[in-house]
Amino acid sequence: MGSWRKAATGSAGKIATDTRLAGDSARHHDDGSEAGLFTPVSRRGFLAALAIAAGLGLMGASDALAYAAVDFGPGAGYIGPSKDSGDLTHPDRTRGANDRWFGYANNWDLWNIHNDYSHRLGYAFAMVFECDWSDELYDHIVFRPFYYCTSYCATNPWRGYWLGRDDGDDNKGTCYIDGVPVGNFVGNLINDGSEGEDRHVNAYGWLYHGFYEGPGWSTFLRRRQAKTGHNVYAHIDIFNCWKNNVRPSSAIVSSQNAPKDRDMSVQTDKIYIENDLSLMGGIFKIIPVTAPNLRVDLVQGYYENNVPVARYENGRATCLHHDYDGVNQNWMFWPNKSDGLGCFTFCIANMIGPGLDRGLDNYGHTSPTMEQGYAKIWRNPESTNLTNSWWVHHEPAVTNETDHKCWFITSDADGQRLDTWGVTKDDSSTCVAVSNPACPGLWATQVNAQWDLEEVVCHGDVGLSKDEAQVGDSLKILGWHNKFKDESKSIKPAGYVLGAKNESELPVYPIFRLYMTDSEEAVASDDAAIMASCRVATWGGQQTEAYSHRHIGWPHGGHSIFSLEMRLQDSKFKGSIHYAAQRFTGGEWDEGADGSKVCSNGDYDTEIISRVKVWLTGDIADEYDLVVRTKLLGGTCAWSDPVYVHNSKDEPLTLETAPACGPEPDGSSDTKISGMNVHLIRKPTGARVVREFSAEENVEVTEEFGSGCLYAAAMLALRLPSRNTDRIWTDRYRGTVISKPCLIESASVEYYADGIDDGHRVYVDKNVHPGDRYAPIVAALEAAGKNPCNLYAHYGEDAATGFTGWFKDAALRDPAGSLEIPRKGALKLYGRNRCTLRIEYAEGSLEPDAGTVYRRKPSDSADAVDGALGLPDFTALAERHRLDKIDLPAIGDGGVGHTAFYRGESVTLAGYEDVFAKREDGTWRRLVFKGYMPDRAGGGRLSRQSRWNATRPSTPCGRMRSRTASPRQRTNDGSGRRCGLLPESAHVPDGRCA
Repeated sequence: MGSWRKAATGSAGKIATDTRLAGDSARHHDDGSEAGLFTPVSRRGFLAALAIAAGLGLMGASDALAYAAVDFGPGAGYIGPSKDSGDLTHPDRTRGANDRWFGYANNWDLWNIHNDYSHRLGYAFAMVFECDWSDELYDHIVFRPFYYCTSYCATNPWRGYWLGRDDGDDNKGTCYIDGVPVGNFVGNLINDGSEGEDRHVNAYGWLYHGFYEGPGWSTFLRRRQAKTGHNVYAHIDIFNCWKNNVRPSSAIVSSQNAPKDRDMSVQTDKIYIENDLSLMGGIFKIIPVTAPNLRVDLVQGYYENNVPVARYENGRATCLHHDYDGVNQNWMFWPNKSDGLGCFTFCIANMIGPGLDRGLDNYGHTSPTMEQGYAKIWRNPESTNLTNSWWVHHEPAVTNETDHKCWFITSDADGQRLDTWGVTKDDSSTCVAVSNPACPGLWATQVNAQWDLEEVVCHGDVGLSKDEAQVGDSLKILGWHNKFKDESKSIKPAGYVLGAKNESELPVYPIFRLYMTDSEEAVASDDAAIMASCRVATWGGQQTEAYSHRHIGWPHGGHSIFSLEMRLQDSKFKGSIHYAAQRFTGGEWDEGADGSKVCSNGDYDTEIISRVKVWLTGDIADEYDLVVRTKLLGGTCAWSDPVYVHNSKDEPLTLETAPACGPEPDGSSDTKISGMNVHLIRKPTGARVVREFSAEENVEVTEEFGSGCLYAAAMLALRLPSRNTDRIWTDRYRGTVISKPCLIESASVEYYADGIDDGHRVYVDKNVHPGDRYAPIVAALEAAGKNPCNLYAHYGEDAATGFTGWFKDAALRDPAGSLEIPRKGALKLYGRNRCTLRIEYAEGSLEPDAGTVYRRKPSDSADAVDGALGLPDFTALAERHRLDKIDLPAIGDGGVGHTAFYRGESVTLAGYEDVFAKREDGTWRRLVFKGYMPDRAGGGRLSRQSRWNATRPSTPCGRMRSRTASPRQRTNDGSGRRCGLLPESAHVPDGRCA
């Protein structure tokens, strides 16, 4: 009987009684009509049944059967060459060759037609289970019913009692897998055999016919993660027959199961192929191995008024077309649905369609089929359509026929593969097929199903419209809408996006960043990449390492991440990648570098990450910047805005200074992240950013750019369907394009008068070029001079002759003689105005007289004053000048009754002791001096900060009180106007003077 294992009944529920996967149009009669399987139902009906039978992996019906040689009789029990192992999976892809089959044959069931034994009926039912075709995901299982029927009539051995082909049904059969009915069949219990030798009566008068096959049922079993046993059996009911003198009716008169005890278990092999999950989130070209210059292409060629229009509607065809930089040859691999192995299949979405959800479609194969098909494009917004679901994989690890270098792209709907249909020439162009040419033993030889994948990188040319520019100039960024003279040069890929009538609706568009360097820097080619992995909460061990620009974690999976690690590879530049993560509960940052793990010391529920920092150090920090994005697990589930990380080797970032990406942790699920990505951004060596990424293609050169070389950097960005998309994991292509430099001549000469800050910058000369010889200009001198800040020799003149001239330093020590415009920054020159302080006798004051007696007090008895009472002499004065915390040179313009100061200095003059003389009329007069600095020759207003006091003549009763002279009084600088000078500060007018 064979060593059958007891069946393990599946857990799926029974199919609803009103859901039929087939009619009985394929019922086989004894008239020689063609045997066949039941007709498949509509897509809608099939999906309804599929939803119920999902636990089984049951997928529809086929239109043909393969027949195995059968040699058994009633009561044979378990039969077939595979009965010992129960292993039903077909060993190769050739249908009908090396089929796996086994089954069960029941014994007779006999009964009387009337109340005696003179008229009798009997039958035996057998079922053969056969796998006549397999691929790497599905096994085609055939239920093949066999009937052995007989009748006995004592008076007429040639008379039969079965209904026959014209009399109506007398039996109905049902197929079961794991206890779930999966299909029905109807046999023809015939009264005789076919014409000829098969028709006979035995020696006892029985009219009989040996086992013959009736129409059956077939289905596809989806393989699983491990080798799986499925309980299979068939059941038949007999009715509409006489039994024990009871007239025929719908009442069941006999039933049989095959096997009898419903204990047969068939084994289907496990899925050996595995999706290459490192591809998730990447953008690729799909290249046939047989024709390496061709690419899978979404067919275009539509124009309106000679303007191309990108097309992406459902059902649009694909083809193999020569390689060019068209976005319609770019395919994003994003996660579609569970693959049955604990991970996900791919949606292979064309980069033309808005929303990036126009996926490669196994057109029409909504249920498994062995028929060859072809690939079209179809929208897949909900990621549930099997025909949009693909496995992208190498040959299984258990074989090594291709060195695992090429990929196979297998439809999740039927296990068939993307195929070239035999294209081997690079100039060929045809539709892309879906067929099943490869399997173990044929991975290497069936090259039609072999593909290479090439990640698409933003490349080509970007430029600036001028080679040289100055502050205030306007430039255009070339390479997209602004064309190069050579229009073949552009940012690429661009085909069927750039210049398309519907360009603004399409996902791909360029963004631009501006850099400045001190000198021209060649941007060397380099292939640096960041590899990263993490753990995903509740999903087992460390994720397979992948490129960080594709994905870190599973942003669509609804689980948080922890145990983060990153490392650099493939760069010629030395350096390290540093990163730090903060747990969602807050606390200290956990910092790591170059492959060490962070937030990995405990269980996931304590290590879940909320926000991250990533930065580069060493030489590579001079060559690359970073952009980081994270995705929230809960709350809005949104992706963060891009966080740009810019630094250099000489200006490194640290944990304290690096920018953070992600929410401030607060211990809630709303601050957990489910994934992230990190892109490298190429830059000229040591460049600084002067304008961040934007779609703006015009440039206004401003003073903030400084001097040096201006570069434009371009990347290709994506218009995402939403901020919280969980399927599109990147916001841009990999790669950066850098322009040739534009020399920015922002050189200038800045003149500063009477100070050193911006408020004292009196003139800027921009009409200069780096490296030129230079001499100070008259316009700057005119702007610097303040009237009437003159030295004594020109006192009272209308010109500002007291200016020092220009110096290279603020201390006025290094005259501006031989000058050269610097390559970087501004040449700064400094000078100051000098003002004369004059001392005279005040109006009404005593003046020295040889015959006059001078006394200490206005009294004849007071002590006499000896000595001359002339004006003070400043000739030998030791000068000290200090402004803006800088010691300035001596002016050297002192003499009797006058000296000089720098504009802005404060001066305190000490007065003489009181000296009096008695006049002829008996009154007493005081000796009083006046000091003054006129603001403008001929009149004008004085600085509001000047403080001048006057004293009225003394009387015998004492000194009169002081008052501040009015502006009108102070404007009078002629010698005929006299005011007494008190011993207090006088302020030299500052820069606010006219």
